[in-house]
Amino acid sequence: MPQSFALTGPVAEELLSERDFIVLASFSRSFYLAPRRETTPGLICCCTAELEPGPLSLCWPQWSTVRIPAPRTVVSYSDNVLYWDKSRLCLSARRHWTPPICPSFSLTYRNRRGICLATEVMRSFSCNLRGLNRLLPELLASGKLPFHMAEDAVGMDASERRLLSIGGPLLHKAQEWIRGADFSPSLFVSGLMGLGPGLTPSGDDILGGILIALHCLGRLDQAGILWDAIGREAHRTNRISQAHLYAAAHGMGVEVLHGWIHALQGEADRQTLYSLCERLGRVGHTSGWDAALGACLASLNARP
Repeated sequence: MPQSFALTGPVAEELLSERDFIVLASFSRSFYLAPRRETTPGLICCCTAELEPGPLSLCWPQWSTVRIPAPRTVVSYSDNVLYWDKSRLCLSARRHWTPPICPSFSLTYRNRRGICLATEVMRSFSCNLRGLNRLLPELLASGKLPFHMAEDAVGMDASERRLLSIGGPLLHKAQEWIRGADFSPSLFVSGLMGLGPGLTPSGDDILGGILIALHCLGRLDQAGILWDAIGREAHRTNRISQAHLYAAAHGMGVEVLHGWIHALQGEADRQTLYSLCERLGRVGHTSGWDAALGACLASLNARP
């Protein structure tokens, strides 16, 4: 008897209008489906419900019953059922996930309180930060990126130092542009795209966080300009990361990132912030913290 419950994000739901897919990549807790007829950069991420829901997600709670298909397996969708080999997932009773509406942001007392609280809570998680997201505590504390990162930071290895030496100046350029500097975002996008380790590289995740926060801030024109620059540099990264950036360009990321942006605006107490930080640390290798850095960069530097 096939299971009948799933949770689908907006991008995944839109792509279910297609009938034929191919497995792009497979992992222990997820696999990605690409429509055989490429109409958008979007993908479907079929995954365990233990992972954060998001715009690409098709979350399945009975993941242990799923026989994960190998890459390049053909998957068909008909009558609310996904078919491959001898497996099937029934989606007839699925529920739809959408990101929460973000309250408008301005540096009121309430928002400053949220930022101060996030700064305090982050102290408990500093030892979990890696690479570019090591810049996050100082960004929260001062509202701007540090010019130098101590090379003797606990646990920092040569690859992290190299990542910071390349990415740090690019993030400073991004900060200037967010503040209103008159130059093309391509000056930093070209260097950040594909930069760093992971299925979705650190630079991509930071750009995604910036895009989502700009949407929350109502800076849609600026988000559109940034997305245009990202589109021109899409060849620098992989297909899966492109799909997540496509969702970010529409103001959508994983659920915990939206919670983080809300928290920066004074919408969370200490316990909630602590829980959000724990969840951010479980998103990808460094993806959660990298996206949180991008969201902070936009939230703290965009002009009203």
